[in-house]
Amino acid sequence: MEILDAKAVKAFNSIGAYLLGDADFGWLRADGYYCRDDAKAKRVVHRLVEDVGLEPVDTGPLSVARTLEPPALLWINLLRRQGRPKDFAFKLLHRESGS
Repeated sequence: MEILDAKAVKAFNSIGAYLLGDADFGWLRADGYYCRDDAKAKRVVHRLVEDVGLEPVDTGPLSVARTLEPPALLWINLLRRQGRPKDFAFKLLHRESGS
């Protein structure tokens, strides 16, 4: 019996699948949030997120995977219950610290 060296990663749950590959919104690119423990898995998922056209956002170790569920629930609520058209995504914005 072969033992696989599988690594767990959480990603791709806060955006509609139909936006993968087409997630540019003008001058902004939608974020792709992910978390992981393994450094090699982190590099692989980072590239995968980039390859589908998202801006990779590393949210930390796999122990924070639960924190990626609320954005997914918000996305679903906005689409299904609020009737928002499916062409929307989330973006983490930050200011450069100049002080």
